[in-house]
Amino acid sequence: MSIIDERKDILYNLKLIYDRHKILDDSKSDFNIFQTIANPYDEMNLHSKFIYTILNEKKYGYEFLLSFLKNIGLDLVDIDKSSVKIEREKAGADGRLDLYIEFKANDELYSIAIENKIYAGDQNKQLDRYLDYLDAINKGKEKYLYYLTLDGHDPSSESCSNLSKVINISYSENILNWIGEAISISAKEAKLREALVQYEELLEKICGKDIDYTMEIKDYILKNADNYDFVKSIGPGLTEARIELQDKFWKRLEARLEEHLSREYGLDMSKVDKTKEIGTSNKWYSLNLIKKKSRYFGLIYNLGNFKNLGDLYLKVEIERNLIFGIRNVESHIENTLEYSNMLDIFKQNNFILTSHDSWLSYKHVKDLKGNRFDLYDIDKDFAETIMYDEKLDALISSCIEQIDELLKLVNELEKN
Repeated sequence: MSIIDERKDILYNLKLIYDRHKILDDSKSDFNIFQTIANPYDEMNLHSKFIYTILNEKKYGYEFLLSFLKNIGLDLVDIDKSSVKIEREKAGADGRLDLYIEFKANDELYSIAIENKIYAGDQNKQLDRYLDYLDAINKGKEKYLYYLTLDGHDPSSESCSNLSKVINISYSENILNWIGEAISISAKEAKLREALVQYEELLEKICGKDIDYTMEIKDYILKNADNYDFVKSIGPGLTEARIELQDKFWKRLEARLEEHLSREYGLDMSKVDKTKEIGTSNKWYSLNLIKKKSRYFGLIYNLGNFKNLGDLYLKVEIERNLIFGIRNVESHIENTLEYSNMLDIFKQNNFILTSHDSWLSYKHVKDLKGNRFDLYDIDKDFAETIMYDEKLDALISSCIEQIDELLKLVNELEKN
């Protein structure tokens, strides 16, 4: 068999595995209680609350805790059960710790803080403050600050000045592995097990993972060295395809948004300096940033100078999903009447208010089905939308309409 025929055969077998799992997925019920009662991406009211509840479960809570600690790198067995304290939204350090765990083991006090970030941005010096707080409440050496995200990425440099003191963990690995173990631990408790299974399914969905499918693909790849070598060779091509799709989206959005800003709001696009950074973490999008899988870049436009507010900027930015909102560079405007009125207007129109120093308010951009879209883990439907100009134009038109809701609100503010 020629090399080309061998590779065709590998692709054919991979496609068979994909098709079989797709048929299985399509035949499953899509009911999930968590998606019914909450926003699947709500880190505080869903994920932190669920993790907290499981760790405090009266029958299996201690076993769940040991499993949880093992999956975040603390494999301890001699924990004093009576010393365990688990808190959610613990006040301190000019903020609230999403999750806080404290216990004694081997005569040492352990203090563990977990900052839970799915899509929300980091606040200025937020993790630095939490590190200082841990130092203040625990004079020993066993204190840990974990940064929990979908994929385990680093916090921003604005939030943490010393990344070596923060441990990155992810839903896609650490939490999914822990939930899998928790399902085994609680196998005889039907109600608890079912809740964990449904939470596992939710995490697989928002993390873009299907454990059974992934394991079968892994087994096939490791069947022989030729399979491994061929699949490995596909990786760079897939990466380049993702980069090209994302770059095409940004270019189309940039062109259409600038046309809209010029026509509807009289902004002079020739004065936009695309090399200038507005403060920190506000770079204009570029092919290089896309290739690096950077975050916090996008499009930035000065909307004008406003009374007692200074310059206000429209920002379209990628964290993992795409968001848009208003940011400013002026300090000491919080006590002005104009600032208070502006935030009231944003809140009344369902924009998310933030204490982040580079944002005043924001919303997530939604696709044509009303869902957030991920520019780093581009799925089949989104790839198809970007590939075909007619579908992409419809998506960009929808994005402009969403952004224009904000532009109309800002346009009502008094300018200098």
